[in-house]
Amino acid sequence: MVRRTVLPAAAAAMLALAAGLGIGWQAASVEPRVVAILLDDAGVPRAMVEDFGDDTARLRFLAAVEVPDDRVMQVWTLPSADMGPRSMDLLPDSRVTRLDDFNLPPPANDQLYEITLEPEGGSPTGLPTGPILAKGFGAFQTY
Repeated sequence: MVRRTVLPAAAAAMLALAAGLGIGWQAASVEPRVVAILLDDAGVPRAMVEDFGDDTARLRFLAAVEVPDDRVMQVWTLPSADMGPRSMDLLPDSRVTRLDDFNLPPPANDQLYEITLEPEGGSPTGLPTGPILAKGFGAFQTY
């Protein structure tokens, strides 16, 4: 089980790595409001979500993920327990991806983000059904 105490250190390391590698892509020159490092079951960072709070986000994979031909990855978030999990988008592969038009409230500190492996076309129920590939909690960015 991944402890939440690992998240701040992993987030700082991955942000430094991303900046050091010069990974580009700007979302309308706006800084992310919340950043989440998504870890697998072993605690290995797999992806980073940058949520801009305007129904756009960027997902960067930090490690390649193999997706079977009959499956897709689906990105989820949990804005609140009352609202339940909400899909942000489907992903066919592990490239840098812009997520947009997911019509959710602004992101919050400690908001859950996760990637699941779902059948082609996405979850048949509208809720996560497949195995969780990676998950993490958002942290507000301060500048």
